[in-house]
Amino acid sequence: MSVPRQIATVIVSVALTTLACVGRPRTTPSSTGRTQVALLPDPDTGAVGRATVATQPGSVELSTARATSVAVRKSPPSSVTTLTEADARQLFGSALDMLPMAPQRFTLNFEFDSDELTAESRALVPQVLTAVKGRPVPEVDVIGHTDTMGTSASNVALGFKRAEIIRRLLIETGLDDSVFKSGTGEDRAGSDLRTLVEDARVIRALLRNLHSRYNRKVIEQATIAGVLRSEIYSDPEQANAAAAYIATRLDDLTEEVERGWQGHFIEGQGFQFERTVRGVKEVAIIDDAFLGSADARKLDDYTPKLQKLYEKWGKLRRKDSEDTIHGPVDLFDAITNAGRKGVTMQRYKGLGEMNPDQLWETTLDANERSLLQVKIKEVDEADDIFTKLMGDVVEPRREFIQDNSLSATVDV
Repeated sequence: MSVPRQIATVIVSVALTTLACVGRPRTTPSSTGRTQVALLPDPDTGAVGRATVATQPGSVELSTARATSVAVRKSPPSSVTTLTEADARQLFGSALDMLPMAPQRFTLNFEFDSDELTAESRALVPQVLTAVKGRPVPEVDVIGHTDTMGTSASNVALGFKRAEIIRRLLIETGLDDSVFKSGTGEDRAGSDLRTLVEDARVIRALLRNLHSRYNRKVIEQATIAGVLRSEIYSDPEQANAAAAYIATRLDDLTEEVERGWQGHFIEGQGFQFERTVRGVKEVAIIDDAFLGSADARKLDDYTPKLQKLYEKWGKLRRKDSEDTIHGPVDLFDAITNAGRKGVTMQRYKGLGEMNPDQLWETTLDANERSLLQVKIKEVDEADDIFTKLMGDVVEPRREFIQDNSLSATVDV
């Protein structure tokens, strides 16, 4: 994990103002006539770039730590001298204070062929989270590799398990200082809130795995309303009353100009919800096939908990922000978004996809890298799964996805 930063830093003092630059710039005198330029080393690595100070009569190059030159219009730049650290701080203190915080890098290792962090890496986790929280606008790169020790299928499965560990770390960050106030006024925080978020994750995964013909937001609100149980949909009167209630809930979480949901129950067909927005009719169904499915039963198992939490809209309060929560998906998204703020996750299949600095940090640095000898024991199985998933023939890939989709739990 690292916060990227350029290696070379050039500080330019112009009259009463200061200017910070990076890279290898070509600096010319300011309109005031006098410009002092100093080349500072990277505070972490000590590496120094290069800079050219130029006027019309000539130029000089800065290439060593704290090398400095003064440029005056119509005169060649002064000879290069070297500032002490104290002089550099005195001259350019205000510009240095404007530079971003120095990057911090953490390497988290997993046990061999496992999704468990090593003891050393587990001890680093609090430092990682503290570092992220301690920056006003954190920019974090999470860089990982796909294993090559096992079969293709097992490597991908293990990669997703390890990604789950990182996901949980992000959720832990989002949970800090968060309080969920349910519609009944009850506050949930800490481990109690963590349990709610884990339930919300499972429900969100169930909803996302549904067939695309089902409106997930409608199914979520139907689950909260408790209409997925046979006692409700086997009684047309209760079912119609429930459909009207769900339509009201859908209107409440919709912008005013897009409201107008109506719901009714048709015996032998199921629930139907519809609205017309700007002349376009939208229809959402919960048919008998879904009502009798295993997915409906799994969702209905959560209904008693959900009714206590979301029968009335809740609020998630975190520091100075507050989000309205309409259901478990909202809660999960709000927590993970807070944890992911400023964080990017990158997972590479090959070294050619990486930037040079990332390649050095993860692979080429002899002080950090680990070299393993790889022996392929199951060549036929690896070749078969690769051909299915990456080959030109679509049908085997479709069959693989259909056979395994319901058993997979994947957050993207």
